[in-house]
Amino acid sequence: EMCIRDRYKGELKLDGKNLNVVAINYEKEEQVSETKVVESIHHIHVLDRSYSMSRDIDTLIDNVIETFKHIGPQDLISVIWFASEDQCKVLFKGASVHMKDMIIKKLDSIRDCVGCTCFSEPLKQVKEVMDDLEDLCPNFNVAFFTDGCTVTPWSNQEEKERIFNILEPLSSRLLAFNTIGYGNWYDEELLVKMASNSMFGRFTHSRMIDDYSTIFKHEYEN
Repeated sequence: EMCIRDRYKGELKLDGKNLNVVAINYEKEEQVSETKVVESIHHIHVLDRSYSMSRDIDTLIDNVIETFKHIGPQDLISVIWFASEDQCKVLFKGASVHMKDMIIKKLDSIRDCVGCTCFSEPLKQVKEVMDDLEDLCPNFNVAFFTDGCTVTPWSNQEEKERIFNILEPLSSRLLAFNTIGYGNWYDEELLVKMASNSMFGRFTHSRMIDDYSTIFKHEYEN
């Protein structure tokens, strides 16, 4: 963008007419950038395990395992799964790639699907993981994956209020809150708004379930 440095005003007589002349000097506005150096990142995978994922849950879990090759040896990993409002759990938290066998065993235990879709409950779990492990690593990168819209006993409006009442206070503590909408039946507007609550967060549409590892790698490099 350009900004005005100086402005001059005068008069000029041209063809018998008195005209006002304004001369403006511009200079390019200095771009201010911020660099954040981190030694490790805590990756929190938040995975939709609702019934609509029944055909794809195995491949999604395989893709989560595939992401381990993209992260640093000092990074931490947590996984949270969600379905209905009373079906949500932290599968494990604060693990590292050196604990791969344990992680795979845990992930293998959720290769089936249950319930409907509630976003606000897993977000409570995200906050708890951040609160518990912030001293180990304060740099949080969340990948929130879903293939559907919220289905809860309360209204959609109340669910959205619950989501942002949790998410907005976390925004200053998040490097990235990335949302991934898989298929054709998710609420894109909601996922875009959720992703905006972080420094580097963004929404990505996933056409194929195998995209997960590639999307994660791309966002991690960003």
